[in-house]
Amino acid sequence: MKVKYLIVGQGIAGTLLSYQLHKRRQSFFIVDKGLQKACSRAGSGLINPITGRRFTVSWMFEELFRKARNTYSEMGQFLGTQILYEHPVLNVFYDRGQAGKWKEKMNDPGFAELVGKPTKKFNDNGLLKDAVHTAQVNSSLHIDISNLIIYYRSWLLKNNRLKIGEFSLNDVIYNPNGFYSWADIEFEKIIFCGGAADSRLQHFQHLPFKLSKGQAFIAELEEKVPDFIIKGKAFVLPIKASGLYWIGAHNNWSFDDDFPDTEAKDILSKKLTGTLNIGFQFLEPRVGIRPATKDRRPLLGRHPKLTHLYIFNGLGTKGASWAPYWSEVMAEYLQMDDFEIPEEVNISRFHAS
Repeated sequence: MKVKYLIVGQGIAGTLLSYQLHKRRQSFFIVDKGLQKACSRAGSGLINPITGRRFTVSWMFEELFRKARNTYSEMGQFLGTQILYEHPVLNVFYDRGQAGKWKEKMNDPGFAELVGKPTKKFNDNGLLKDAVHTAQVNSSLHIDISNLIIYYRSWLLKNNRLKIGEFSLNDVIYNPNGFYSWADIEFEKIIFCGGAADSRLQHFQHLPFKLSKGQAFIAELEEKVPDFIIKGKAFVLPIKASGLYWIGAHNNWSFDDDFPDTEAKDILSKKLTGTLNIGFQFLEPRVGIRPATKDRRPLLGRHPKLTHLYIFNGLGTKGASWAPYWSEVMAEYLQMDDFEIPEEVNISRFHAS
């Protein structure tokens, strides 16, 4: 098979980039390890405009939100499954100081417009534990990333666009016709979308990856929670398809492996107990190594010397919100000789002068 692009990795980055290439009628083939513990399948898929204890609006949120909503809705129709859910986020405050800071922020018209007016009433009925105040955020989305990757993988296999297996640059051969070959695939360019694994690539070791181990649990709750994403001491996110809940997340910057650990389970159990006044049972751990970067911006671009090597990575904890917008930028860059990737995400910002 002869294609223009060989994509290594079918997480959220590889999935969205290949979809953008497909829309542009560009030929591609993907090789992926098929790991069940891949970071994309472990994350919450939450797109939330407000972050941190200072209630900061996320970087480029309005542009990213519009692109995410349109892209995931479109992909759901393309794959014949629901991927995008619109849930309000219910912020729960446990002291009057934090509640007061939120009310001050709401005096900013831009912030208040982004948050939006409550669209429905949250019936507490004693569900929330020790809550002093609550506030809704309506500009939020839940993306079922696991479902997206599974359905898209089925489409790839059906159309002979995917091989499950290991990939090594050492196995790539340069052909006299100007193409490269790997296994039975001939291609012009390689794009690495392998998440944390790309931090070990010899040719991209100059990029400042900052990996973290994210852990969450799928849980069954004793009672059904109203149709909100609850942001209390723990995140409680409803999974529509199963009636279960994603509980998270615990993050470690120092770790030895990608296996679930009892410390994370104990911490999340304590946080969930401090959030809801109902019983629960953890059913399944979700673990992923997140490919963040030191400057908290994604990595897009071409190797400075090996012009057939590209990378689309560094989405960290923001994969669901960043991937639609930046995959489109990457696809444009791959196709158009005069297209420039913005400097703040271009890997050229880390090239030695």
